Amino acid sequence: MARRRDKKAKQIEIVMVTDGLGVVSIRGGPTGAVLSITGEPVAADTADFGGSIGRLVTRHTPWPSDGDPHLVSEWAPVAEWGRMRDWLAGPSPVERLSEPLAPLLALLEPGEYQLTITELARPNVIEVEPGEKRDWYDHPDEWDRDVIVPTHRWPPPAPATALEYGRRIIEGRRPLTVAIRHSQHLGWFLLDGHHKLAAYLKRQLNPACIAIERLPPHGVRRDELPHWWPSFREIWEAWPTPGGPASA
Repeated sequence: MARRRDKKAKQIEIVMVTDGLGVVSIRGGPTGAVLSITGEPVAADTADFGGSIGRLVTRHTPWPSDGDPHLVSEWAPVAEWGRMRDWLAGPSPVERLSEPLAPLLALLEPGEYQLTITELARPNVIEVEPGEKRDWYDHPDEWDRDVIVPTHRWPPPAPATALEYGRRIIEGRRPLTVAIRHSQHLGWFLLDGHHKLAAYLKRQLNPACIAIERLPPHGVRRDELPHWWPSFREIWEAWPTPGGPASA
């Protein structure tokens, strides 16, 4: 049974990242996805391979901190990253989403991506501590909810920041979170905006979001992956693409 999502997106743009640094990579298949930063797996959201609705979220690296290579902002020029964050905090209309998001797009693995301004529907935040795993059940009666895996601490550690975003939301502004997934898996990884997400959830509002989706399906065989990647074989193999398994 496939999920249906009938969302009205405000703005959509397809971009081809040709010279991205590959700092951020999202790969997987219909049964799951792995988000990696600097070539190392950060978090995975997969089937538990034991039942039809059982799922497993794992966290493979410690929480990032200043100077940590797993902190995405460490790889972008400070001024450019700051301008992007300012726009996300108080977005103004733009003709092309790729313009204010350029510092982040430059860090993605080369490939085709869809950028969308949308809303996360009743987010189901699946939190997991570093080095641990979290089992949960994806019940069909909750398929109208977006599944979100945080990439930083959850709940976020600065209540004052969440309160400030809450004030902006009450005033009618809609600061943007940033989430990423690949085209054959519905779960999202939250790249930016943990305090914003907390502020939206406290007010029972669907969070405004920049949704980044990697296109088209792009699987890899398990034996093509670095040895330290999670060994969920079913994610990487048996791709139904013409000419055999797909490769990134």
